Amino acid sequence: MKVSIIGFGLIGGSIALNLKLINPATEIVAVDPDDSNLEYAVTHGFCDVPRGTIGKDIEKSDFIVLATHLDVLNDVAEDVAVLLSGEELVMDVASVKGWVVEHIKPIFDSRGISFVASHPIAGTEKSGAMNAVKGLFDGARCIIAPYGNSQEEISKARLFWELLGSQVELMDPFEHDRIFSQVSHLPHLIAYALVDYVLRKDEGAALSYAGGGFRDFTRIAASSPDMWVEIFKRNRENVVKDLDSIIEVLKEYRYLLKVENWDELYQLLDVVSKTRRSLKFSV
Repeated sequence: MKVSIIGFGLIGGSIALNLKLINPATEIVAVDPDDSNLEYAVTHGFCDVPRGTIGKDIEKSDFIVLATHLDVLNDVAEDVAVLLSGEELVMDVASVKGWVVEHIKPIFDSRGISFVASHPIAGTEKSGAMNAVKGLFDGARCIIAPYGNSQEEISKARLFWELLGSQVELMDPFEHDRIFSQVSHLPHLIAYALVDYVLRKDEGAALSYAGGGFRDFTRIAASSPDMWVEIFKRNRENVVKDLDSIIEVLKEYRYLLKVENWDELYQLLDVVSKTRRSLKFSV
């Protein structure tokens, strides 16, 4: 099997690493402008063909994974599409799907190339191939967002992600964006905002006293701002709606504190606490 991965950061690198662990004979073509990502992957045995730019090395791949930043994904798709024969399956890994099926999929459709929008629900706040994680996709969900795809295309994409250990679910791309605004995009925005607030308050004097609670709550605020601005930009309407809604929830909590209604506050917190403890996470 030959797999070409365009964008060899944490996700792209982790895909390659785990494919090599599953089957060392898998040929990995890695394309990334950052030499350090490629050098690390070659040294550690999960890249066979390192390239700084997209070229003919990706031809005759069984799978091509687009794992670049969203801001360059359109240009990358154009550069990839002109090199393909139509026998390959192209997938992305972006955490927004509506924009992808409206702007990226048509590039491949116009050339008769199979493209399936996908989103592996896995990752960390770190970046780069040097942070690739063994077993990152084991038991993790991967959303496939069909949009005019054939059953054969969906099945082929499913087999790829299941090979990596993912639990595949099908979801409408626009429903995907509504859901992940709530459980991923909004939480990242709030984590950034909390750290920003403490930095602004008394010039961040309280940060030296931050403990485990602050650390756990704000871990994702260490994520790449470049990546997250791109995500917020392309799921803006959903994120703004959810931000407005959570502001109303915070107002409710503030009111209960102001009027010292401890019983009602306890009831709210108790329901939330029990719900949080009952949740089971795939990663």
